[in-house]
Amino acid sequence: MVGEMMGEIQESIYKGKLGYRDLLREYYTTSTLHIDDIHRREISINANIRNIYCNTVDELVEKLTLQQKAPHGVYASTGYYLDPHDCKDLINYELVFDLDTDKAFENRWDQIEDSRKITLRLIDTVLKDLGFEKEDMVIDYSGNKGFHVTITDPYYRNLDASDRRQLLDYIQGKGVDKKNIIVDGKLRPYGWGRQVGHFINEIILSPDFDKEVLSTYFGKNVVKKISALLENPQKIEDLKAGRFKEFTGLLPATFRYTKELSDYVDRKVTTDRRRILRVPGSIHGKSGLPSVRLDYDELAFTEIIVEKLMTTVGLGDVTILLEEDVTIDFPHKKTISAGEHTLPRYEALCVLSKV
Repeated sequence: MVGEMMGEIQESIYKGKLGYRDLLREYYTTSTLHIDDIHRREISINANIRNIYCNTVDELVEKLTLQQKAPHGVYASTGYYLDPHDCKDLINYELVFDLDTDKAFENRWDQIEDSRKITLRLIDTVLKDLGFEKEDMVIDYSGNKGFHVTITDPYYRNLDASDRRQLLDYIQGKGVDKKNIIVDGKLRPYGWGRQVGHFINEIILSPDFDKEVLSTYFGKNVVKKISALLENPQKIEDLKAGRFKEFTGLLPATFRYTKELSDYVDRKVTTDRRRILRVPGSIHGKSGLPSVRLDYDELAFTEIIVEKLMTTVGLGDVTILLEEDVTIDFPHKKTISAGEHTLPRYEALCVLSKV
């Protein structure tokens, strides 16, 4: 069936909503959708069509290619059910941390740059301190505003909402006993006190030490004082050893640092038993970009993520016809004028998602 449909939709020019639908159909016939145990999950198309059951991923692909209108999104539940037809008997649900932002960016490159750094901070500091191993995480870029980090160890699927809220409270620094973190000028290097240590290593003792970055977390006078102290090797050793008497304002600065991560965290995704999330490998209808699965090492460079977004959809040229100008932001902001254009497939999909 899919093969027959592909023969019908191959055209020399892609135009309007039908052109976008046809590009999507072609994409889904060759894409890899990452859905483990799909027969235990609720599947949703366009978020408003729920309780779809698929026994295999191929069955889902078949449904996608038969859509008369371009699907705006493809979702799978974080929960596992005895019977996904009615989603009444929940077995358990994945532990997922959703990092999302409403911050405005000039282009998609800058947005990915910002959110990938926050995702790395979550993994390398907080989740590591909580005992989670990188080997037990999968990382997905949503295709639009942020990233999902899923803990794959089945043990954590059984955490109840209260347990999950405690994890989120630690991540966001909620309910922390501030009096017991730095006592008599010395750091207690356990519990949430580790976050102070991370802040010192990442910001103050960074090989790329920058006064301008420091001023994000401290007032002007404190920045001058810390900069002067860092010229003394003994003071640096004191700082490394957790002796902070002369380094004022570290705790409030750490909370400002933590708030950057906290503002990205969507608590509801982690605690919601009935949550559906965009399927990695599917196309985000707002951006025309794929949700992609990433290795931890790929988070280190925005260039790698952007390249993966391009190659996942395809670099080959296709021809589109626009009735009016269209502006896209991937990887940088640009306007495609009305008329006929030959573009890389990934860019054509971005453009036609806007018509």
